[in-house]
Amino acid sequence: MKRLFRRIATVLTAIFLCVLLSGPAWAQLEPRIQVLIDGAAICLSGLLTVTNCLC
Repeated sequence: MKRLFRRIATVLTAIFLCVLLSGPAWAQLEPRIQVLIDGAAICLSGLLTVTNCLC
């Protein structure tokens, strides 16, 4: 389970770094990235809830 969280965090960090490095393209990408981050946060909170219930 920790491996999954680590992988998700790595992917999100990579996306964030790519967006930061893209500079001017940030304005166009920001809404999409925000949606991705929100989606990931919802998934993570759901996973945490499920794991807490199972434990």
